[in-house]
Amino acid sequence: MPVTVGPLQFNVDFLEPLKYDIPRGSWVTRFDPVTKCVTLRSLMWPGKHL
Repeated sequence: MPVTVGPLQFNVDFLEPLKYDIPRGSWVTRFDPVTKCVTLRSLMWPGKHL
């Protein structure tokens, strides 16, 4: 679904849902209450985070 902001257009659905990843449960979320930030981490690729 594209989102338009002024002259720019952003596509917000370019990633596939994590529910289709194999193996299931290979992603975890971590919430940092100090920064109020959620980090998505891969258990298959240590060090990879979004």
